[in-house]
Amino acid sequence: MSRSRTCNNPAPAYDGKDCEGSSTESKTESCNKQQCPVDGGWTKFGNWVPTECSVSCGVGGERSLSRSRTCTSPMPNYGGKPCAGVSTESKKESCNSNPCPIDGGWTKFGNWVAAECSVSCGGGERSLSRSRKCTSPMPNYGGKPCVGVSTESKKESCNSNPCPIDGGWTEFEEWIPTTCSLSCGEGQRSLSRSRTCTNPPPQYDGKACEGFDSETNTETCNSNPCPIDGVWCDFNELAWTSCSAQCSKTGTQTRACDCPPAQHGGAPCDGSDTYTETMDCYEGACLVQTCDAAAKPSSSLPRNCGEYVRCDTNPEPLVMPCPAGLHFDDATGVCVAGDCGEIAEDEVDSPCNSDNNGAFVADDVDCTVFYQCSNGVAIPMSCPAGTMWDALLKTCVNGNCQVEVDDDVEDEKEDGAACANSDTGTLLPDPEDCHKYIMCANKKDESRSCGSLVFDPNISVCNWESVTNPCTTKP
Repeated sequence: MSRSRTCNNPAPAYDGKDCEGSSTESKTESCNKQQCPVDGGWTKFGNWVPTECSVSCGVGGERSLSRSRTCTSPMPNYGGKPCAGVSTESKKESCNSNPCPIDGGWTKFGNWVAAECSVSCGGGERSLSRSRKCTSPMPNYGGKPCVGVSTESKKESCNSNPCPIDGGWTEFEEWIPTTCSLSCGEGQRSLSRSRTCTNPPPQYDGKACEGFDSETNTETCNSNPCPIDGVWCDFNELAWTSCSAQCSKTGTQTRACDCPPAQHGGAPCDGSDTYTETMDCYEGACLVQTCDAAAKPSSSLPRNCGEYVRCDTNPEPLVMPCPAGLHFDDATGVCVAGDCGEIAEDEVDSPCNSDNNGAFVADDVDCTVFYQCSNGVAIPMSCPAGTMWDALLKTCVNGNCQVEVDDDVEDEKEDGAACANSDTGTLLPDPEDCHKYIMCANKKDESRSCGSLVFDPNISVCNWESVTNPCTTKP
């Protein structure tokens, strides 16, 4: 509590003094000593309390649940307000929804099922049975099982019909042959024989005989050889003998009357037993060339007018022929158009010397010819027809020096397709056969064969087939 006063009774004037003392004063005292009002507060609801379920099992049971609370947290006091709302809640829920026990019930008996008869015919006995199941309904949820048996049985007569008699075959009759297809040379003829299903015949639904009532066979006949007339063999262009002098004179080839020979009384070939044909060998002498470190790889060295030597990765020189109508030009190192000139006979060297006595040496021109060296003298020898001399194996192997090209197929190829942009003397791989290669001559393709070897495009020579030089194209 406080109060105030003013200095105006009278107010100081004409230099008079202000009033002494304080112009206000205050003091305290107690008030509103009565208790404040306390509003009531609810406690938490208690647990739900259920009543008894309306059914003990099955569907449709229901029960009530209730819970309560009190207005004591805090209780209303000193004029405070009571709690707002209800003190009790209730709800309903389903209960006892577990299935009720189901007692089992029998289905109707099924049809009688017969066992196999004791005999297949002539009168026997068989058992019959029928069954039912406890599934109408099936006992469940503690229900009782069905009372009684699930199976009934009885016996009856069966198969009183006569027993079937299966048919049986008689023995086959003798074979009857037809006429032989040939009068000689081992012909063929057919044979047949028959039987009947009468031992015994099938009765009372017995089975018919299994199999065929007849059978056939074939046999050879008139196997005596037929007469074969003799026929002249063709001349083998690769079977020429060695020239009478190296790179000059003439060589020969022969054919015999054995393609086939006359046999079994056949007529022989007309004329002599053997025909002989001669031809001119290479004219002029042959130069001996060696490949050394100074020789440029793949360079061409002169050998004679119609041939040259290539120095590749092999230590031995590779002799290559110029195509027909061309000769080797020493100045340019390629085959050019024109006939061969003459080379002096004294330039001819023997392939044999004191260092290779007893050795076998390949001919530089003809792959079917080789020489046996005897004290510096070359003894010419020839491989059999259809074979060629293998310088590495030192023996004759199957193969030809050149493979004849089918005229019809060759005509279909475009002339100079591979060599159109290559110089004369260039060697290219054959795209269709790795055992061949193509020699370029005046922009035209000349097919050549490596025999049993394969063409190595990396060094442009015929070489052995290997992992680094596989044969990837074969006809």
